[in-house]
Amino acid sequence: MDAARAPAFNGVGTIVEVPNQPGDGEDIFRDDLVFTQGTLHLVTTNLDFEFSFIPQSCRFTASVQQTGEIAGGTGLFAEASGSGAGGVVAHGTAARAADGSCDALAPTPHEVDRISSTGTLTY
Repeated sequence: MDAARAPAFNGVGTIVEVPNQPGDGEDIFRDDLVFTQGTLHLVTTNLDFEFSFIPQSCRFTASVQQTGEIAGGTGLFAEASGSGAGGVVAHGTAARAADGSCDALAPTPHEVDRISSTGTLTY
């Protein structure tokens, strides 16, 4: 199919964190965007990061500005490529330790992430 005439993709999926590859810098992150139709391999570079934390309530807010590149995929997205810019805003509550303090290393019991990006995608 002609990439210029490819239909827009509209889908619901999950984000799966993928280990970095040798040579990736500390600002590089890899994820798979998994849909029923296939998987997109996303390589993200973090540009700016802000974090605020309220120790009394264990509430946090994080904001990350990023650029991303689609580096292939599987299924419908086997030949996928593209790039974009956007970011993530996360609001959540850290877990509590047995002594009542906030446990930053434990999985968060509540977190909502808003992910946005604008760019190009061909598949």
